[in-house]
Amino acid sequence: MNSTFNNQNDKSELNSVHDDTLEYSEDSATNYIKEHRIVKDGLTSNHMMMLAFARLQWVLMQYRPQISRMFTEDEIIKLLDCNQERLFIADQFLSIPSDL
Repeated sequence: MNSTFNNQNDKSELNSVHDDTLEYSEDSATNYIKEHRIVKDGLTSNHMMMLAFARLQWVLMQYRPQISRMFTEDEIIKLLDCNQERLFIADQFLSIPSDL
């Protein structure tokens, strides 16, 4: 994996599942940065990643209370169990119904 996101020292410490998940996520992250980075303003890839994390955190804070009671504890356990042995990546949302 050759990209802005890969630090060779970090990669040597990752197991293959994590490395595969990061590699799978790289295209989405790269596209986000390309779409949002403003080079003339000096925003780097790291700045854009930080902004993306902040936006995600804001969305979670805004909407978590609204969805927090939508599922029973048993339903949440089933959702967590269906992808128990691998890291969760975005495209796996589509497989949740068939996994269940």
